[in-house]
Amino acid sequence: MGALDPLLHAVLVAALAALWLHAGIAKLRDTTRLEGVIADYLLLPAALARPAALALPAVELAVAAGLVASPARAAAALVSAALLGVYAAAVAVNLRRGRHSIDCGCGDAPRPIHVWLVGRNAVLAAASLALLVPVGARALGWLDALNAAMALAASVGLYATLEQWQHNRQAMRAATRMEEG
Repeated sequence: MGALDPLLHAVLVAALAALWLHAGIAKLRDTTRLEGVIADYLLLPAALARPAALALPAVELAVAAGLVASPARAAAALVSAALLGVYAAAVAVNLRRGRHSIDCGCGDAPRPIHVWLVGRNAVLAAASLALLVPVGARALGWLDALNAAMALAASVGLYATLEQWQHNRQAMRAATRMEEG
């Protein structure tokens, strides 16, 4: 197996750390909502919804910190992939149950679950696991730093655009159903 280019590695680390930092902060802002979201998934006993709502943001913030701390990166990458896998599975189970209107719990605003989230989380889990691939020995220079900053900005912009597109698409479908119904 080949080595991962250090520039790609740096961009993946920064992008995933930013994702987990945002997710953890968003969840910390409203642990009461998060508790309701966790309960709505019907995957944990009701008594565990509150402890999970308190622990989950801390775990996500620890993953963000672990990704940027080189000695903890491999463990953080594994936890990142595992969390994303669990989130994807939770969404998939509830979609299979026909429970399409529950809040995904994945941002600042309530948003219904969708198959899109399963795919998104699978791609992000794969990106997390890519951090376990050995990194090439090429030294990074100033041009690499500029490229990394631009790639990170482009990645964040693309992610936000795709998330907004999916949100708008769901809102338009709901509006169409209301007009037809």
